[in-house]
Amino acid sequence: MQPKPVWFIYALKDPRSGEVRYVGVTTDIKQRATQHFASRNQYQTAKTKWICELATQDLRPICEVLETGFDKWVAAERKWIRHFRTLGCDLTNATLGGEGTYGLVHSPETRAKLSKPRSPEGRAKISAANSRRVYTPEMRAHLSKIASARHPVFTPEHAKNLSAALKGKVKSPEHRAKLAAAARARLDADPSRREELRKQAHSAETHAKIAITLTGRRHLPEACAKVSQALRQAYADGTRRPRHTPLSPEHRAKVSAGLRGRVQSAETRAKIGAAHRGKVTSAETRAKISATKRRTRGINVN
Repeated sequence: MQPKPVWFIYALKDPRSGEVRYVGVTTDIKQRATQHFASRNQYQTAKTKWICELATQDLRPICEVLETGFDKWVAAERKWIRHFRTLGCDLTNATLGGEGTYGLVHSPETRAKLSKPRSPEGRAKISAANSRRVYTPEMRAHLSKIASARHPVFTPEHAKNLSAALKGKVKSPEHRAKLAAAARARLDADPSRREELRKQAHSAETHAKIAITLTGRRHLPEACAKVSQALRQAYADGTRRPRHTPLSPEHRAKVSAGLRGRVQSAETRAKIGAAHRGKVTSAETRAKISATKRRTRGINVN
């Protein structure tokens, strides 16, 4: 016995001209054809306006099945929409097919409405609703899949426009504080996500981009104080190992053997000299350096 199809790709035709005006997908072709006509007054879209125009003449769209299948209907629907648009049909589809709003182009009036800033009360409600939302790993994977299908690849022109729009844009201290608080709240709600981020490693290209971005950047005293305080807290909690912890004799022997006979290039010496030129070392720092050198030589400074 032949199994019944799971989905139907259908077309709605204009009974006056026979032209295809809409392409859709459904699991119940009869019910969906009836819904199109019954819900014509509920929304203001190109499709409903066309169906209302037919209704004034006591006409209904003609529903015709184009293709049936059992899985992966998204590609089939997009194929038929692309086919009829290539033929010059005046389709009323708002998108290119598939799930979500892929290919949706808003009218100038809709874009004007969307560009209006929300009121402080509206932003507060949205922020409160999102701060309590916790996505499961499965939900995050599903959203990532939808987003990657909706925007497969940014064209070089698109990426350049985004970079130009965001370049030089400085967030206010309040905005940065809210972003940091929201990020901490998400990590606290899902500790496994924090571990995933710690295990992630940047590629060589990403490291190079970060280095170029940070070269020559000077942190504000307030930022330096925050970083110092966070590091001290991490060292105290044991979540981070201090960089200058005492090395074991075996470790020092290996480091010494590895550096023995190494000659720095002229470029490296020039860079080190330029970095230290004009730099004044405090008395406390000189004392620490001297004590460190004495310890490494086996001299008791006490």
